This record gives sequence, structure tokens and C-alpha cells, in this order.
Amino acid sequence: MPVWNWDEINISNRNIYKQDEKEVECRFEKWGGIPRYVLEKISAENQLELVHSIASTDLDACFGNVNQPDSPSTGNHKVFHIDAVPNTKYSQQRVVMGSNYIKRKLVQRFYFNFMEQLISRTENFSNWSAALGGVVFEQLSHQTLSIGGKFSIRQLDTGNSSVIELKDLNTVFFNKLKDLESMKEAKESFSKSDYARPEDINFPAIDSFNGHSLFQMTVSENHPITLKPFVNLLHLLDSILPGTGTPFNLFFVVPPDLYKTFKPQKFIHHDDQTQSVMSSQCNPICS
Repeated sequence: MPVWNWDEINISNRNIYKQDEKEVECRFEKWGGIPRYVLEKISAENQLELVHSIASTDLDACFGNVNQPDSPSTGNHKVFHIDAVPNTKYSQQRVVMGSNYIKRKLVQRFYFNFMEQLISRTENFSNWSAALGGVVFEQLSHQTLSIGGKFSIRQLDTGNSSVIELKDLNTVFFNKLKDLESMKEAKESFSKSDYARPEDINFPAIDSFNGHSLFQMTVSENHPITLKPFVNLLHLLDSILPGTGTPFNLFFVVPPDLYKTFKPQKFIHHDDQTQSVMSSQCNPICS
């Protein structure tokens, strides 16, 4: 049986457990779709088990378990979940990281404690599975961008290269698109020092933003963006960011081995027709 999705957790809670929905959602964002720890074992002591599991998971276990068909190592089952491989009618299983929260906490820990080992493992993502490479690279990129520094960038349409500098940023999290819509209604806004990240793994078009700089992490040569949700997001962000009307820059954050060869990406309409010309509202850049 695969892990539960949010709708299944929410329906079960409404009909059986009747707990505060926001608290249930918070536990779901941390644990992933494991109902035992999202709906039943909710004491402070039980919830700390995830913290202890993350703290005891080593780098080799992280790289050795993800996307493999076998069960995770003993003691890591709270961090790694067995799930069904998509489109196999539940005939194949794989090991996945439990949630974005778990991914983030693991990479933060590895980043500060095992920097050299982590970098050595990420020098060439082409040798990795796309799933594992994407997981680690995205979290590593978030950590690096939020700390700030100088980054090489290349204009995808002209090939011109330059350097940008980011300050040490304050990482803030929001859950879903509706949280941004609520900010707009309340006339709230992000500050120039905020590095904003969605918790929702299905958040449309981007992985993070700082002001009018949008970041999309990828380890793939092709990363098309669905046009309509992306444009809608631009309009929404423009209303809750400083400097309304400022042009957006979309940065594709890629590994070193893709930096020089990464090509302009396409927007995809809902009917799967492609549009190769980027929106005039957004300037595509590789970094």
C-alpha cells in the first residue's frame, strides 16, 4: 500500500479523528503520508521520533536508500518511506524520502557537517538517478542561495555571462498558493531580505524566490514550464513583493556539468502545444 496523500489523510481526520486541520496539515508536511504519526501518535514524545531519526541518518544511508526497491535500513523507516512506483499499478515499489521537511533537514545537516563529502558526491549529477539527483541538488541549492554569495549566471537567449551577488537571506516558508493569495488580501508583503520557499511539492513553476528573482532548480537538460500557472504566479507575486512592476528574472539553477550547455526552455500550454518564446514578463537565466 502506498503512503497516503493529503486528501486521504484529511478525509480520515474529518470522519474519524476530528483533530484541528491545521495541526494535522503541519504534521503531514513533516512526516509525509504516514497516518500513524500524522493522526494517531501525536504526543510530543512521539513527534520527537522524527527529529531523532533525521539526526541519526548518515550520508551513506541517504544516498544508498533513495529510489531503491528494497526496504530502508533499520532505524531509517521514519525518514525513508516505501511507496509504489508511479504507473506500475502497485506492482513495483521504491524507497523515497518522506517529505520536503525531511529532505531539507537532512541536507542542512549534511551541508554543515559533511560539506566535503556532500560536494564530492554532487560533482556530476549525470551519473545519478534523476530522482535522487533532483532531491539532493534542490535542497543543496536552497541552502547555498539563502546563505548568499557571488554566483555566475548566463543569459540563455544571448549566452552572455555575468555575476550576481546575493546577501545573507532570511529563509521563510509558505505552504500553498492560497497562502500567497491570503497575503494579497491582507495587504501583506515579503521583504527584500526574504528567501521564500513553498512547502507544497506541487507548487507551480518555481522552487523559491527572493524579490523579483525566481529560482527553478533542475538536474535535467529539459525543464519546460506550464505557461498559465506561471503567468498567474507572476501577477500574484508582483502584488506582494517590493517594487511592483519590476521585471522578473527566472534563474534555472543547474549543476556545473549542465551550466555551459543548458538551453532556453519552453513554456507548455495545457493542450501540450509548446511556445518557445519566453514571456516578456520574465528574463530566463542559467546560474
